[in-house]
Amino acid sequence: MIGLKRFPRIVSSFYIIGYIFSFFALFYRERWLFAAITFAVSAFLHVLHLTSLESRSARDLIRAKKLIDKGETEKSVERLIRAAKTWPNEDMLVQLNALIKKHPENYGKTAEALSRRFTEFDSPFLRFVASGYFYTAKNLTRAKEMLIDVPLDKLSVKAVRLLGSILYEQKDYAKAINLPYCKKRNQKGD
Repeated sequence: MIGLKRFPRIVSSFYIIGYIFSFFALFYRERWLFAAITFAVSAFLHVLHLTSLESRSARDLIRAKKLIDKGETEKSVERLIRAAKTWPNEDMLVQLNALIKKHPENYGKTAEALSRRFTEFDSPFLRFVASGYFYTAKNLTRAKEMLIDVPLDKLSVKAVRLLGSILYEQKDYAKAINLPYCKKRNQKGD
């Protein structure tokens, strides 16, 4: 399916304002053509937004969070993998992780199930997801294992920040402060 990777957020404001203008333009007979054109352009922009890879990935991540809260581990893992294949939407993931978790233990179960599926599909984004879920479940050792094997240049800023937080909570302050040094030492076998 053809679609945009990311939809500019400012354009979302344009189609919302376009819907509002087209609605109020309907009240004036001489503005009906303007209302129809504005509505058509707004609807087109809205469809582009809904079909963008970022938007589809966000819907999968939201659905995965709901499934995790219900305790449906396997279905949530499928959604997470689908979201990762569509678009690695870290912004939405971080927003969802900031919400209150109803059952934190379910996040550990989901992370464990997700890590078993790395043989099928693996990406730095999925490792970030699993690490974040292990972190939520207070399993810092497993959270560290998920990210420590990923080359540092493949990790996003958010993933490096999570790894630094994990190392800090494990009281490994030297590695937490200097992550590039930490990666080089691990590659040498120290």
